[in-house]
Amino acid sequence: MIIVFEGRDAAGKGGTIRAITERVSPRVFRVVALPSPSDREKSQMYFQRYVQHFPAGGEIVIFDRSWYNKAGVEYVMGFCTPEQHRRFLQLCPIAEKYIVDGETILIKYWMEVGQKEQQRRFEARINDPLRHWKLSGRGCRDLGFRAPRNRRCFDDCGHFSKLERLLGRGA
Repeated sequence: MIIVFEGRDAAGKGGTIRAITERVSPRVFRVVALPSPSDREKSQMYFQRYVQHFPAGGEIVIFDRSWYNKAGVEYVMGFCTPEQHRRFLQLCPIAEKYIVDGETILIKYWMEVGQKEQQRRFEARINDPLRHWKLSGRGCRDLGFRAPRNRRCFDDCGHFSKLERLLGRGA
């Protein structure tokens, strides 16, 4: 099983993942939170860096952010071209269908928080030395402003609302 958590910065992804994983066996559950891609990874097929973390039978992998970075953060922040974004939107449903057809359960969550609450959480991180590690200059400076556009990118690709179709149960 693969569980994907995506959403706005400070929306509670990490806390939700922590609440799940502190009550389960680490032999079964594994959390993957990949850093920015290396130069080598940038030269590979985009999905490749994620596939190596996919679960074997009986395992559950939780992705704290995922391949959807291409649809949202990378596109909004200008780290991928419109052509790369378009290509991702074209190939992602095919790749996910392949995952599901291989009998891996794929569950995707989008976590949202309003801009005022996001600002409050950013300020709490700034004021708490134990949470400074959660901050990135770019996140505080840019994502609060760009978050509505980021959400629209995810809405446009519609992958978080089309899971039923992927599983063959929907329209």
